[in-house]
Amino acid sequence: LSEKIREEHEDFEAEAICGKVAWTWESDSKVPTSYGKQEIRKLEDAFQNEKASVALVIRGSNYVVDLKTMTQTCPATGSARKVNRQLIEALDVVSGSGTAVSTVPPSWTCRTVSDGVKRVPLANTSPEYQQVSRAFSSSLRHAGMIRAIERVENPALYLKYQHEHQTLAEKRKAEIASGQATLEYTLYHGTSSASVDQIINHGFNRSYAGQAA
Repeated sequence: LSEKIREEHEDFEAEAICGKVAWTWESDSKVPTSYGKQEIRKLEDAFQNEKASVALVIRGSNYVVDLKTMTQTCPATGSARKVNRQLIEALDVVSGSGTAVSTVPPSWTCRTVSDGVKRVPLANTSPEYQQVSRAFSSSLRHAGMIRAIERVENPALYLKYQHEHQTLAEKRKAEIASGQATLEYTLYHGTSSASVDQIINHGFNRSYAGQAA
């Protein structure tokens, strides 16, 4: 039980850190590739504690990240890669048109990470409400009643998502262009009322995947 609690704590901590800072390593094609959330947790902890380096195990292979030179080295092969750390709010995210953007949608009232998180009720006559309502209703097997729709404004998670979106788009550029891959899907998720605030503030915790809501 104590081991499970420790893992859940580390997972929660990692999700919180990933909402504030991005750690990436540079691939052979110079594309920034995000570390996993637990690697980011370890990297950020070492960085904040001013450690010279940190050891990581990624997919069974050992690596050492030098936090002074910001390089990742594989002791077994001697290969080295550039490592980068960026605060989520400072990221330059590239839109589909190739234009650099670093802000949230213009309709949002929370403009920066420091503004925190806000739930904004949508008027049922607004275009945004109507769009979400139609999309959600079309996904149901049977007609349902929508009581309310709220827009969640979480700049930290939004900018992190855009950064991951950009990274994935670069990695799968050829597949997307040929129609062999789809970058985004709209999905709907049911959960208990007790979990709502946790998800809104920190995003989904994948360690609970498959558990009943």
